[in-house]
Amino acid sequence: MSEKIIFEASFSSGGTVNADFETEQTVNPDYGEVIDTGGTSNYEKLAHKPSINGVELAGNKSLENLGVIELTNLEIEAIIRNVFE
Repeated sequence: MSEKIIFEASFSSGGTVNADFETEQTVNPDYGEVIDTGGTSNYEKLAHKPSINGVELAGNKSLENLGVIELTNLEIEAIIRNVFE
């Protein structure tokens, strides 16, 4: 029996992270114990890879590829000052 696992997270900045996959591993609900009944150790063979902002996490992605804006420490400090002033 396979189990479907769905992970979703969204951030106040508008970004999202999604992972939706099925596994042949069975989880014992009483203890959170995983019973290994198969699967793959090859990430590229996964049927449903996780994504960030709708971009599948496969290969080598940059922050720009993922729609994430890189900020300097000065930019972060300015945002914090604006929020708490």
